[in-house]
Amino acid sequence: STNAFQAPSPESLSELLPQYGIESFIAQGGMGAVYKGRQLSLDRDVAIKVLPKELGGDAEFRKSFITEAKAMARLNHPNLLGVVDYGDVDGMPYIVMEYVEGGSLHQAAWNQVIEPTAAVAIVKGICDGLAHAHENGIIHRDIKPSNILLTAKVEPKVADFGLAHSTDSEESGLMMGTPGYTAPEVFHDPSQAGELAELYSVGVILHQLVTGIDPAGSEGPPTKATGNIRLDALWRKATHINPAQRFASVAAMATELDKWLGASKKGVAATGAPAYHPPNRPTQTVKTGGGVVVKLGIVAVLGTAVYFSYQNLQEQKAKINKANADTNRTEKTENPTPPTRIVIQTKPSPLADRIPAGLGMHPREEQVIPDVEDVEDVEDVEDVEDVE
Repeated sequence: STNAFQAPSPESLSELLPQYGIESFIAQGGMGAVYKGRQLSLDRDVAIKVLPKELGGDAEFRKSFITEAKAMARLNHPNLLGVVDYGDVDGMPYIVMEYVEGGSLHQAAWNQVIEPTAAVAIVKGICDGLAHAHENGIIHRDIKPSNILLTAKVEPKVADFGLAHSTDSEESGLMMGTPGYTAPEVFHDPSQAGELAELYSVGVILHQLVTGIDPAGSEGPPTKATGNIRLDALWRKATHINPAQRFASVAAMATELDKWLGASKKGVAATGAPAYHPPNRPTQTVKTGGGVVVKLGIVAVLGTAVYFSYQNLQEQKAKINKANADTNRTEKTENPTPPTRIVIQTKPSPLADRIPAGLGMHPREEQVIPDVEDVEDVEDVEDVEDVE
């Protein structure tokens, strides 16, 4: 039983792996234990994942573990966790990976609402990394925040390719993934765990970051809108119930996310709200004796009257506001009332004191967010096609 797995102490593991200086124990899960170590030959920090003997002796689990090592070794991208080495020691398979200081996206953003620009930048990085994996024929099959690591600069790195398989493989395998993040079609047919299913998982993560809503327990795509029409269009398209209606690839989604970021950085409203255009003013055409056409705006004839009416209204409004302010000031002096404090209980991020300020996060509050059905004209959002 894996529950009986006794992770080796850092000292004993150092004796088994003398080429790595094991510094500390990081965590233990169902697939083994992870340690922080030091690759002595290159003088760099590494993470070492050790599989228990019980799983190491199981052909299926051992194959999955080796698949993870080989899949990661084939990939070389800044948004993918790099693999250094793998092997077997005392009956326990192990894999050596690059060490990431910042922890997982799950730890950093759980129950937090991430500032949209920071959230989109993180998800774009995830898309870039997965696009590289897909180009090399590798599907992760379990994309979720706990499998995304963040560097000190808030750069995402996709990790834990233990469930990965090659697109060239004829084996469909078991249904794998995590409820809430796994595309609906995969539950019905595990062989559908491909690029478009991966895209769905990324869309769920984007929605979770910008709303703070955990998808655990959900049986379908996200539904709550953020109010930012262009941003909502992106995650809605990625999580469309029909795979054919999603982006063509994670690379295509990365392109649209990059456009959104570009508009945001330039100060252009990325909300998708239509620009205001004043109504056309009626005009009158007058012909002069010389045949010259002169257009006279009727609104100009009425302009003076409208201006003075507006000024009179503003003066009356100012007097009323001043009278109300004087009354309120008197009431506060005679009957001071302590301010009402509303305390919203939220669970803080366990890495709150280690997360860079650039993440721009704040605790999720219960707020009224319009349903997707209440957001109109999403299909007309610029640069986002086929959003239904």
